Amino acid sequence: MGRYIFAVTSFTLIWILFTESLTWLNITVGLLVACGTLFFFAKFLPIKKITDVRFSKLILFPFYLVGQIYISGFHMIKMLFRGYEVDFVTIQTDIKSETLKTILGDSITLTPGSTLIEIIGDEMTLLWIRDKGTPPDPKIAEETLKNKLETFLRRAELPKTKQPKTERPETELPKTKPAKSKPAKSKPPKTKPPKTEPPKTKPAKSKPAKSKPPKTELSSSEETDKK
Repeated sequence: MGRYIFAVTSFTLIWILFTESLTWLNITVGLLVACGTLFFFAKFLPIKKITDVRFSKLILFPFYLVGQIYISGFHMIKMLFRGYEVDFVTIQTDIKSETLKTILGDSITLTPGSTLIEIIGDEMTLLWIRDKGTPPDPKIAEETLKNKLETFLRRAELPKTKQPKTERPETELPKTKPAKSKPAKSKPPKTKPPKTEPPKTKPAKSKPAKSKPPKTELSSSEETDKK
């Protein structure tokens, strides 16, 4: 509970600094805006999942950023009279945390004279308003735009720690007895006997048998007569 009260108080003070008004109405509006901001952060932003940022080191960063905004503002007023040029420049950042890279890019955008275009890896592309006659050197841009802010933010960076892999407990499946399946009685299919037609046979032609006349024995008297 204490950290929420501290956060609401800090956001309300930032609101008062930006609006430059210390009336009761402005303080009440600042409290409502601070509560709404915290509600939005708690509901939609995964702050608990950010493990590579030490937020306690960022308590004074908003006040430091306000100071840099005023310093850059006075510098921009001077450039309006002396002359200026506009260029796109790509600079390198040593911050590894994606959260702190986003904060750095937004802070550069809030300071007058520079606007963040995109972040790809460790490279940041900026729209830079520089003094007339100053060479478009990325090193000069780094010193002018991001070095002070980056030094402050790097204090809050924590090295990424590899989270140990949690092994899932092996759950043994309950042993189930295989169900006894009775063999199904299969009835032989009824098959109709094939119709067999008797083979057609031609009637055999029978030749009439030649009958020989029977031999008759002659009596002895007839034999003598023939002789």
